[in-house]
Amino acid sequence: MQILIQGTPKFNKYEIFIHALGKVLRTKEEDDKQIIVYTLGPTNVNAMIHEFFNISERTLKSNGIRPKIIKVTRGWAKDNMSKLDHFIYLCNPKESLSELAEMADNKEKPDLGIFRY
Repeated sequence: MQILIQGTPKFNKYEIFIHALGKVLRTKEEDDKQIIVYTLGPTNVNAMIHEFFNISERTLKSNGIRPKIIKVTRGWAKDNMSKLDHFIYLCNPKESLSELAEMADNKEKPDLGIFRY
């Protein structure tokens, strides 16, 4: 499973991040043994991603799932958008979507999840 995560600099709701990631992880196919999270940041979102996977790494590994986190650039994300399974976009109310989120919204793949709270 390949997931792209992007947020806004003002987003700080860890519980919403957990909800978003949990929703996506529940769609994982049983034979999928690796979760690759590509992160576009910013720093606050990167910190949430690392915290989640540091806490849950043992549980995931005991279930045969290898997590991997990779920081990517916007250019990489544009070029590889069709190879991703999910795109999680995290923002506060009334914040607009990023260019990448709008691009993903107009395509079949990846599945775009917008979480505004």
